[in-house]
Amino acid sequence: MATIDGIVSRMPVEEIAKALGNEGYDIRDLGYSNQLDIFMLQKVINRRDLLGLLKSVIPKEPLYVGILHLFEGHGSEPPQWFLDLYGKEYATRLNRIVEELSRQYGATFHSKLESVEPTKLKISWGD
Repeated sequence: MATIDGIVSRMPVEEIAKALGNEGYDIRDLGYSNQLDIFMLQKVINRRDLLGLLKSVIPKEPLYVGILHLFEGHGSEPPQWFLDLYGKEYATRLNRIVEELSRQYGATFHSKLESVEPTKLKISWGD
């Protein structure tokens, strides 16, 4: 069990975030204890610097591809997971991964494509 804002939770938020991270997604905490904001870093670009040395560069604009809302079940009810998807190109894979995770944790899963295109956000990534 995890503790969020002093409340004991059956929802394994940190484990879910880690599993999504292992699949190549970057999870950001934007201030909600029952929500995971899911980003996909754009492909690494290989460029040559001024001396001609090959250098990998990750673009500064990650793609915002989903929000996973996690709600506790009450009593014997299972937890409810709702996945909002942004970007049709990324939806199938992310939907499959989260659906598999929901089964592992005994949660009821729902998803909805909110936008055909992902959202580009300008965020400081702690450079």
